[in-house]
Amino acid sequence: QRLFRVVNDVVFCFDGDEAGRRAAWRALENALPAMKGGRQALFLFLPEGEDPDSLVRAEGRRAFEERLDGARPMSRFLFDHLSAGTDLRTPEGRARLVEHARPHIGRVPPGPYRRQLEMRLGELSGDASSMPRGRTGGRPRVGAGRRRGPESPVRRAVRMLLHEPSLAAEVHDVETMRAADVPGADLLSGLIETLHANPDLTTGVLLEHYRGHEWAQWLEALAHDEPGLSEPDKLRGEFADCLRWVSDHAGRRRAQHRLEALKRRHPSDLNAEERRELTELTRGTQSRRERSGSGTHRRAGTGGPPGTG
Repeated sequence: QRLFRVVNDVVFCFDGDEAGRRAAWRALENALPAMKGGRQALFLFLPEGEDPDSLVRAEGRRAFEERLDGARPMSRFLFDHLSAGTDLRTPEGRARLVEHARPHIGRVPPGPYRRQLEMRLGELSGDASSMPRGRTGGRPRVGAGRRRGPESPVRRAVRMLLHEPSLAAEVHDVETMRAADVPGADLLSGLIETLHANPDLTTGVLLEHYRGHEWAQWLEALAHDEPGLSEPDKLRGEFADCLRWVSDHAGRRRAQHRLEALKRRHPSDLNAEERRELTELTRGTQSRRERSGSGTHRRAGTGGPPGTG
């Protein structure tokens, strides 16, 4: 509790032997009631006989920080521990997991993190009764969307920023992000602007910064969602791909607005440059429609799921 008063992320470090793992499990049980408001607990198992001080002295700060980057999230440690020795391929094994997990999840304060744990338990056990029920009229749960189809590039970019805030430095044109007519573009651009103004923000401090904001619930849910991110050397490339997708949508929106503006004017009022621009924009729109139509036809012909191309 004292640590969580000053930071939002705590990494528990223990020996990787049996005694260390028992101590880590006790730490997890003690920390469960404190997991609220964007807090995050992770677990790092060290070589036998080592502690953080001895490792920093032996390996140096950078090497130890690399170990911290690979720390296991509490949710993963929780379910790995509870499912150890249990065959989740059988109904009996899945029922045992639910029976063992529910009391622990019940100790987590109500909120996004608890809902994420309940959803993960439902995924592992195939038990819909262990998953949170939706509330009529409430804001949709961000985490629930992952099972319905591929994650959108905007959502994935936001999630990558939450887990690696330094990625915001890769963005130089925030207005383009905001101009994209896609869900979540305002959240993405706002998050980037916040990180541009405060480049040293960590995940925990970033969530605290948005406490009480209309985006707070979404950001907390994404921050506690299983990251599933690429290796560090591929992360920036994947983030750039997401931004490129958003930029393409913004470019198409600008082109459409410009095309509509030119069409509203009488042809005799257009100069030569504007007539040439009108022709190019019209051709571009037709070309995109043709590609979209042929792409849908190919997916239907090959049996691929729509919207995943």
